[in-house]
Amino acid sequence: MGALGAFGRMTAAVWALVRNDALLPRELDGAYPASVLGVARTLRLFAGRRARTGRPGERLARSLEGMGPVATKLGQLLSTRGDFFGREFAEDLGRLKDRLPPFPTAIARAEVERGLGRSIESLYAEFGEPLGSASLAQAHEAKLLDGRKVAVKVLRPGIERRVADDAESLLLAARLIDRWIPPARRLEPRAFAETVVRSTMLELDLRLEAAGADELREVMALDGYMSAPAIVWEGVGKRVPGMGAGLAAVGPPGPRAARPRPPGRR
Repeated sequence: MGALGAFGRMTAAVWALVRNDALLPRELDGAYPASVLGVARTLRLFAGRRARTGRPGERLARSLEGMGPVATKLGQLLSTRGDFFGREFAEDLGRLKDRLPPFPTAIARAEVERGLGRSIESLYAEFGEPLGSASLAQAHEAKLLDGRKVAVKVLRPGIERRVADDAESLLLAARLIDRWIPPARRLEPRAFAETVVRSTMLELDLRLEAAGADELREVMALDGYMSAPAIVWEGVGKRVPGMGAGLAAVGPPGPRAARPRPPGRR
């Protein structure tokens, strides 16, 4: 059932690319072998109205935006390869927007309480509506009991399952490309897909993000012209499947403080 589900999700992703003329874009017709050109022209019979607008990178970004966090990470990594795909394509893809409608604040509050094992009232004097929302998490404005204003990042409910499903589909696509499209093997599709998956998985541990942000604050503190918010470590946790959410509370710039080491670091 898992393999069948992965194939179905991969097929849906391919269909989205076809609808946007982002799979075999018309701008590259002059570079396709005759056999591939025939396939490309056939697929364009199924393209949607929006396939007529935008450059290839813009159409690919538009397609990936609706496919979830793994696809978003794929697009972000591809946008760094201007040396291979061309600067214009990379810049267009770099404008890919990672955004989704926010989930209800009541659910976010429940996720915070489950993740940290404490009630909202014991952590915050105020816990506001979402300030921003993306495919992995959303941020809320809040106020600590001592009056400090903070931003609280909360992972989306069920995001681990979504990322795992999307990762399975991407790895399947990479295996098929590696097997059936020999010219693409020099791009190492399997290794690239594994990098995308690993990078996305790391983003699910907000303790790593908080540690990185705190290291940046310490570096910036050495320069008198810059500052960064301090991490409120009492409000940092990791999402554990079936147990709740992870979150990072970020407050105003503050004094340097010892931070707990993230897992796996010495």
